[in-house]
Amino acid sequence: MENIFNGSTQNSKPLQGNAKPDPLAVLGRFGSAIKAATTRSNSGRQIMRHNRGFTLIELLVVIAIIGILAGLLMPVLGKAKARGQEIACINRLKQWGTAIQMYADENQGWLDDIKRWQSATYADPSTGGRRTNSYVQYFGPCSNTDDKMRLMRTCPAVAARLSPAEIQAGLHKDYGMNHPNLLTNGVWLAVPAVKGQVFYNLAKIVHPSEFLLLVDANQTTTVTEGSLKTKVLPVLDRHYDGANVLWADQHASYVTRATIFAQSKLPPGQRPWFQAY
Repeated sequence: MENIFNGSTQNSKPLQGNAKPDPLAVLGRFGSAIKAATTRSNSGRQIMRHNRGFTLIELLVVIAIIGILAGLLMPVLGKAKARGQEIACINRLKQWGTAIQMYADENQGWLDDIKRWQSATYADPSTGGRRTNSYVQYFGPCSNTDDKMRLMRTCPAVAARLSPAEIQAGLHKDYGMNHPNLLTNGVWLAVPAVKGQVFYNLAKIVHPSEFLLLVDANQTTTVTEGSLKTKVLPVLDRHYDGANVLWADQHASYVTRATIFAQSKLPPGQRPWFQAY
């Protein structure tokens, strides 16, 4: 009978140094067969491990992590959205500033009737006829001036919660124009009405960078120093506890609740936001 160890002894190489012999190599062909079977078995176990799906616990952990990340990201995304609406509101006020300034430049500095500054059309108290808003022409070409005015008087933060039909219904008036005080014989007096109309001269304002022209407000047309709290404070949630203001020098900025409170606490007739000339 052939010795099963012949193959290994004939083909084996002398060991060098402290190298240990491979036990399977000693068995020759049988060793090779055992080694191949072991390799196939290990490969099968590896394939099974790779093809195994997630366990229920692993899935629950992944879902929990996603929920935590979503909870962290939602406030950040909300603030980013609100910031975008705040910027859009400031840009809208700047558009109003450009239109008002252009009208004033063509009328010796005078503004149109401040009680009707955001009306699309209205009855002219002087003639009784219908009149189109004086500022809408400076917003650029539009197919429907009424729709344009209704859009321009709606704050973008409010418009984001409305449908186009609700905006075009014209129920929202989100900005108030300053109904200021004038210095007459050393005394600050309210701007008088002429035939039901109220005018003042933009070019005569002494400190235009401190004079409030338009401001975020609550369903109103004008804002006086006496109505600052009642008409502005209720809408401070639009822009993270503050309001956007267009000043008479045509720059627009964000003011905080504390700044509005500080202005309202000043003595009547000494509030820079409302002292025209």
